[in-house]
Amino acid sequence: MPQPLRPASGTPLPWVLLLLVLGLTAALAVAGGRSVHALATRHAQAEREAAESEARLVEQLALRESLQRRMKALEEESVRLTRERDALQAQLQARPAPRVKAAPKAERRKRLADAKQRARAAGLPRSATAAR
Repeated sequence: MPQPLRPASGTPLPWVLLLLVLGLTAALAVAGGRSVHALATRHAQAEREAAESEARLVEQLALRESLQRRMKALEEESVRLTRERDALQAQLQARPAPRVKAAPKAERRKRLADAKQRARAAGLPRSATAAR
């Protein structure tokens, strides 16, 4: 019978291969465990971010509804103010324009009295002041 191959140290080769396979398997198991841990960490982080995004979305929807209500109220106020302005403009245009008097009576009397006084001071006769 042929003898199994033995390394120089005298250990049979199948045991060496078995130890190598076991070492490689252990190394891969450790690496796989780290990978699974990293995936679990990423998954938990993604869930937290999704929850935060959902909360922000709810806040933004509430803000949007609030802004829509405010915009509607402002539009109604704008329409009301436009109607009031139009009504006031129509009233203003319907009124006759105020007549502008050349000079009020009191002012005319004062000017006439001043003119008479100047004429008397200048020594003009009464008929000269009446002509003015």
